[in-house]
Amino acid sequence: MKRQITLLVDYKGEYFPPHKGTSTGTDLEKLGRRLAEKGYRLGVKRFVDVDLRTESYEGRLVLYQSSQDPELNYKSYIEDVILGMKLQGARLIPEFHLFRAHHNKVFMEILRDLSASDEVRSLRSRCYGSYEDFVSDMDNIRFPAVIKPASGDSARGVALLRNEVEARLRVKHLTRMLVPREIWKNVRRKAFMKGWRMDSFHRQKFVVQEFVPGLDHDWKTIVFGPRYFVTVRPTRRGDFRASGSSGRRSYPTELPDGLLEFLERVFTSFDAPFASVDVLHDGSRFYLGEIQFVRFGTGPVIRSPHHWTRVDGQWTRVDGTLEWEAALAECVVGYVEEEPGWSPSG
Repeated sequence: MKRQITLLVDYKGEYFPPHKGTSTGTDLEKLGRRLAEKGYRLGVKRFVDVDLRTESYEGRLVLYQSSQDPELNYKSYIEDVILGMKLQGARLIPEFHLFRAHHNKVFMEILRDLSASDEVRSLRSRCYGSYEDFVSDMDNIRFPAVIKPASGDSARGVALLRNEVEARLRVKHLTRMLVPREIWKNVRRKAFMKGWRMDSFHRQKFVVQEFVPGLDHDWKTIVFGPRYFVTVRPTRRGDFRASGSSGRRSYPTELPDGLLEFLERVFTSFDAPFASVDVLHDGSRFYLGEIQFVRFGTGPVIRSPHHWTRVDGQWTRVDGTLEWEAALAECVVGYVEEEPGWSPSG
């Protein structure tokens, strides 16, 4: 038996959440058996049971997920726990900075800017923390452009900015803060403190991204190590957004030339076992829309009738569905062992 993998679960006892349309998520007992077949022990622990005073995680493998509660409060708690574990020397799977990009499109764009990969940097964006930041930087915005709140899924809050007037209105609405106590505090200070400058009440971070015109779909891919599960999501009727239209997604048997190579270069530029990748294609060029490394929809892995992988260096379509826990165990072990060019066993 090789090393132990510590898997952290939330207050509901979940790792990956239940697959959409089902009542169950990851079967931890089955996952433990699949990992044991590959020589690894699985130890399951709740976040709340992590005690850094009495137990050391130095050098230990820690597998975890994120949370999507509306105010991201539990995600913040998870962040505290796993950052403490990392500071103690644990090997987080995935690494902390990739967790940080979950429900945080500003940090995701910072990772994009830091990347050496042309594929990752294929779209340009600007990040802001307030309405005032945006207005002061508006000369650097090319319209039309896409605005995205830092957190949220299913394209909530995502909109097309066609001109400066529309942009000012949209950004002001997106960033507003309704905090009566802080407003009153600022009014009093302005009245009694000479030279007091009012705080902004439009402080919500967001991203303004380059717009790719003429799209009627995007490519939503779940990458599990060497396995690529590709779906097509049509844009919403009368809208440019594809996210949120998952009920109409399909599993194509033919892919545009270059898509898998683009996905592979994007994925391998990050140090991660798995990822959810949104790709835009305007007919001549591919663009990375977004990428997430934790807490993404896993339906394509269990529902897709086929996936793609490299066999003897060539892309090959593999027909048939996979068991979620077996695919997950294979992916994690392949990542941990960092085998160059590792390929699926079945």
